[in-house]
Amino acid sequence: MAAPSGSLAASTDKTNICHRTGNGYQLLNLPGSAVAAHRAHGDAAPGEAVPGQTSLTFTNTCGVAAVFDPVADYDAGWLSGSNPNGVWRYGRCSTMTSPGIRYTQNYTTTQDCADSVYRAWNEPLNDLGWTPAVIKNIGPSACANGNVDIPVGVLTQHFGGLSGGDYSHVVFTAPFAGTFTANITFTGRQHGVDSNVVVLLNGTVVQAGGLTSNLQTITYSATLTLAAGWTIDFATGPGSNANLHPGHVGLSGTITGVQ
Repeated sequence: MAAPSGSLAASTDKTNICHRTGNGYQLLNLPGSAVAAHRAHGDAAPGEAVPGQTSLTFTNTCGVAAVFDPVADYDAGWLSGSNPNGVWRYGRCSTMTSPGIRYTQNYTTTQDCADSVYRAWNEPLNDLGWTPAVIKNIGPSACANGNVDIPVGVLTQHFGGLSGGDYSHVVFTAPFAGTFTANITFTGRQHGVDSNVVVLLNGTVVQAGGLTSNLQTITYSATLTLAAGWTIDFATGPGSNANLHPGHVGLSGTITGVQ
């Protein structure tokens, strides 16, 4: 005899829940009647934010995933004067691999275009022509003056400083151990740009190249197994000319981590 349709519906009314254990989260397939109790003590469903950690989300198998964006994440740190800014830090060094010095000053400038306000980080004691620095154009207008080409919302780095050749760095630090997929693009953002762009994994160069024209791009794409505290460093320095010269280089993309 066939089961009543109501009984069949009840038996298949299941919900996937990420259940907190002593060692992360476990995927459970629970009757609908049990879901509320699990949510009440801190569980959530795949695709939802991890309770208490809104920057993290659950994967379909209850791994913990997070997306880190150097552009989108920049403003929170700049506004609070925080460097490091979460997983990101900003600084400079005399060579691509020498010990870094963090930028200490956050400020606004209209150095390139009167209608383009930059939120910038640099180091006042090593400033030559507002370099080296990391900047983000917050508008109201794009800066496109025949020299610089920086749309609203774009983040750039520029090498320089008193020596003319200090590298500028944007450094990502893994907040947990896991698998991280990086897709980060360097883009020339100045006519006549001549910049060496480098990616370092824990201080070791894994990719390097030269940008010599506006809007030219170099992309770093990799899937990496990282321990908590390991770093991916995105650096820009002088190209064929060791003195200060056009060097605005955009940085964009994401790093996605799964715990």
